Amino acid sequence: MTAETQYVAVDPRTLSVEGIDGGVDALPNDAVIHLAEPALGMKAGYWCTRWRQGRPGTPGAARILQFAGERASGSRAGDAHAARVCALWAEPYPTAVSGWRLSDLRALIEEHADLPDATLVLIGPSDHPADGRWSPVGSATTGRSAPNTDGGGNYGQFWSDDCADDEADPIPSDTLPALALIPSA
Repeated sequence: MTAETQYVAVDPRTLSVEGIDGGVDALPNDAVIHLAEPALGMKAGYWCTRWRQGRPGTPGAARILQFAGERASGSRAGDAHAARVCALWAEPYPTAVSGWRLSDLRALIEEHADLPDATLVLIGPSDHPADGRWSPVGSATTGRSAPNTDGGGNYGQFWSDDCADDEADPIPSDTLPALALIPSA
């Protein structure tokens, strides 16, 4: 957050609010919270709750806060709820950074150490359904891959090992071994 920023989006799980079950997401619009010290790139001071982005309880949902100042005057100070970063929040920002951690990737690769060195590693976006065939899985799927020579494009074709016995869609013999890594949405 820069000095000029007046708004910040926070994951509803980020902040706990004293005396309020459900944290910052349970507060109505225009409620005031007080951060006693800077946290997650947010200034210490008073913040007003504003609108919500996304549906509460779904990945990517956020609550918008507006900085109201380091000091509150009048009824704002008396109505402010003390807020702090939840003990279980491990991210360095007020929203989660999507993707895999390198430690998770290393563990997945280690689980598939028996794959040949020529195995192609496919990394797909979590928000691309790939025609509903294999995304998003949130883990690794072994299979076979080949370029998509029929329709062009940059996605190629992937056949999961789970489909190896499918007589209606047999895996061509000239495919490469593949490990598909798809982050969960």
